[in-house]
Amino acid sequence: PEDEKLSLKDLTLKTTALLALTAIPRVSELAMLDIKWLIKKEDSYTFQLEVRAKHSKQGKPTPPAIFTKFENNAKTCPIQAIDSYIERTSPLRVSPGGEGGSTLFLCHTKPYGPASKASIRRWLLEIMTLAGINTKVYKPHSTRSAAPSKVGVPLHIILERGNWKSKSVWEKHYYRPQHLKPKQFQNALLNKL
Repeated sequence: PEDEKLSLKDLTLKTTALLALTAIPRVSELAMLDIKWLIKKEDSYTFQLEVRAKHSKQGKPTPPAIFTKFENNAKTCPIQAIDSYIERTSPLRVSPGGEGGSTLFLCHTKPYGPASKASIRRWLLEIMTLAGINTKVYKPHSTRSAAPSKVGVPLHIILERGNWKSKSVWEKHYYRPQHLKPKQFQNALLNKL
């Protein structure tokens, strides 16, 4: 459905899913996305992550989260989802007391405060369940391996996008082509949105 027709909860789930699959961030990085640090260009949006992630080395900034326009289908375009989500949540960000603030993701129920890592994990589990994914086997962190496992791009791009330090870390902990079927995962997921 068009974003305007989605409930706030469904729009939140859709946006979370698209960003988790396309930027392959950690859940903690999704929770750190802040519209104060959003740089908009015509074909891409970049979130500078101003808070150092716990996995980052001291003195080394956390790489930005970059989302690009998906021309093939506006319904599954991360940039379109971000715009729709920010527009829909805008009134909640200026509520008395400023509950929502500037973090991208807000809870979809009152008092609409910033979403915690635990909330985002629950949303990803719900999305996976809706897509028919066995959540006893696969967890929210599985999106980090599902999306890039078989996308057909050079390994150095996957390592850069996922902020993996080395090929060996990627292969040992994330690359699961025999267990996870990324195309089926993504298609099932995106078809539900």
